[in-house]
Amino acid sequence: MYLYIIEGIDGSGKSTQIQLLKKIIRRLKLQECFVFLYEPTDFDTGKKIRQYLKENRNLKLEEWFILFDKDREKNVQLNILPNQDKIIIMDRYYPSTAAYQAKDLEDVYKIFINSFNKYPKPKRVFYLDIDLKNALERIKKRNHYKETFEKEQELSRILENYEHLKKLFDKYSLNWENISGLNPPYKIAKYIVKKIFSDYKDQNKMV
Repeated sequence: MYLYIIEGIDGSGKSTQIQLLKKIIRRLKLQECFVFLYEPTDFDTGKKIRQYLKENRNLKLEEWFILFDKDREKNVQLNILPNQDKIIIMDRYYPSTAAYQAKDLEDVYKIFINSFNKYPKPKRVFYLDIDLKNALERIKKRNHYKETFEKEQELSRILENYEHLKKLFDKYSLNWENISGLNPPYKIAKYIVKKIFSDYKDQNKMV
């Protein structure tokens, strides 16, 4: 399965990359070969998650995990598996659940191993790597967000969780690729597309 995941903390440029990738695919006239998905989804399960996040619901890890797990089950059954013959690019997947919801490294491992055993494995994770200072500056410019100590602590925890996830991906022989989020956006997008095409070429999938 050619499933590719775009990951990164808030301010890493992830949303920009998704839009650029779509633009490049359109220019190449390969829209029929690609499917763009995201989590949380637009199913009722995903809408509930986004609503709870917006309301800053203080749920337990188990409660968050159940919500994300139900949403992912629908996404896999109704979106991912029916498109196995295409290249799927996902805006977030289970690494985001682990990075954002886990309070410590033990939680990260629990979420990772459950998802690793249950869901389709990504061909590659493209992680947009950015430091805390630059991420906060971008968030402030984008949302007119006044930087707070709590936000800095939250992002610091998420960054640490992502670092642990990278080690887990390496341990379980999954492809995790760090890309500097400070590189020019179009340069990053072109690199991702070249990597995807290279995978197809290596497997004799490209015409």
